[in-house]
Amino acid sequence: MGNKAVEKQNNILNQSTRNSDPAEGKALIIGGGEYAATLAQAFLKENIRPVILAPPEHPARAGARTAFDFAETIFGEALFCHGGAGRFTISIDSAGKKKSLCASVVILAKETRRLPLFESHGIKENPRAISLSAAVSDSGRLADAENIVFMVGLKQESDPVIFEEIADICLDLLPPSDDLPPPKKKIYIFAGNLKVAENHLESLYRQTRRQGAVYFKFTKNPPKISQGADGRVLFQGVDESTRLPFVISPDMTVVDEMIVPSPDFKALSRRMGLEMDENGFIQGDNVHRFSVRTNRKGIFAAGPARKIQGADGDARDAALALSHSRRVIQRMASDSKNRENDGPTAEINPGSCVFCLTCLRSCPHGAVELAPNPTIIKEACEGCGACRSLCPGNAISMTGLDEGAADSKIKETRLNPPDHLPVIASFCCARSGAAALESALAAGQPLPRGLALITLPCAAAISVESIYSAFKNGADGVLILSCHDGNCHSGKGHALARERADYAADFFKKIKMDPKRIKTASLASNMAGAGLKILTDFEQFLMTAGRFSNQKKQ
Repeated sequence: MGNKAVEKQNNILNQSTRNSDPAEGKALIIGGGEYAATLAQAFLKENIRPVILAPPEHPARAGARTAFDFAETIFGEALFCHGGAGRFTISIDSAGKKKSLCASVVILAKETRRLPLFESHGIKENPRAISLSAAVSDSGRLADAENIVFMVGLKQESDPVIFEEIADICLDLLPPSDDLPPPKKKIYIFAGNLKVAENHLESLYRQTRRQGAVYFKFTKNPPKISQGADGRVLFQGVDESTRLPFVISPDMTVVDEMIVPSPDFKALSRRMGLEMDENGFIQGDNVHRFSVRTNRKGIFAAGPARKIQGADGDARDAALALSHSRRVIQRMASDSKNRENDGPTAEINPGSCVFCLTCLRSCPHGAVELAPNPTIIKEACEGCGACRSLCPGNAISMTGLDEGAADSKIKETRLNPPDHLPVIASFCCARSGAAALESALAAGQPLPRGLALITLPCAAAISVESIYSAFKNGADGVLILSCHDGNCHSGKGHALARERADYAADFFKKIKMDPKRIKTASLASNMAGAGLKILTDFEQFLMTAGRFSNQKKQ
């Protein structure tokens, strides 16, 4: 990197020491491709200062002219990301030097990778057999070929993005009008499980057929593929539609590709405390993350960083990332009173903290940092209560959450119902269980008279001690209603609640108490009927089992 580039980068990184609030109005975009550059241009138009964190090997580092020339660019890797929405501090390794950058928001925009499937098909790349990416970047290589075969989905599930690129090339190469005589150029598309349900792909499929493309679909027996000394590929098989044998040796063969996430994502997600999906993209399989949110407020995954999709989807993600980022920055620009969370947040009592770091490991939102003792980052805390319920020293409390309300409600319920009705302490997530039961009430469906409904910000807030305390204060059974897996705002509310319930139930077994008095279930906020049935079934079980106090005496 030249001296001017080094000087520019150092000015960017060291600017935080000169500003009173260096993060304000700044967006860090992590990525080194065209999509990151497009995002940066969009942010500039909205007067949000983008800083691009590009890979160390990026061409611009060597002085090559790139799309990043208009934006501040740092070459390096993110090591850690501290803070919360509006005030992030990102530690960066840049040419072996550890530096820090402050930003209001962080957007992940790393490009996907393309892996041509030559080896899978037993084909060697040569001028007669090229990858789809090569055909897209220079379709002129196909102009003189009279016969062309495109391969898609023969070795794995076809991808809509891959098919769209193939269809676009076909439409460019074939005559556009139905009135013209049959084209001299023959294009064959050898397809496995072809997916055309996304948006306009069905119309693209029909249009390619109208313009002369011939489809061979293989659902059971793929064609036999061989390659001659001249590089020409030979295809032999049986057409499943006509059941007639065929032999085709095209002038050009275009081999499909597999689109995979950036290889950096695994390390990056670990360093930044971000969830990943099963395919290796940055964004957990959770409806509350859609479309560009992550498990950390103020950090967004857009375009190729979060899924495989076409240009329209990438453009929508860019607009959403910009909109969410603008909202965070506007909030930062408002008065300090409005900068913090409006809902419950966790607080750590330093006098009771034993420095076990359970809160640091368990927080699903990256809202705990060492400064130097464990401290809650107010801007990052989602108020789920997971840290509070796991803290072995009871050193964490929740603002806006009445710690004694549950005990009082259970005691009051114990005194009010007729003697024959059991008391159910139902700990419900505010977003699912509580909302579902409130909908049932609003619809005129009565709830059990012995119900003590305790609303929690998330089922993750339930602790083993809370379960034991419910029985101590007069409950005959404890029911925990949480969100479905994959539908929890905090990611793991149902799993954590079930874990605590199982622990308490195992203890009941050891002391000869019925573990079925502790029950967990998941439901959505619109499942009022299901929630009511779970409640009434549990009530019936408890009526048969009898009072918990009577079982204790036995």
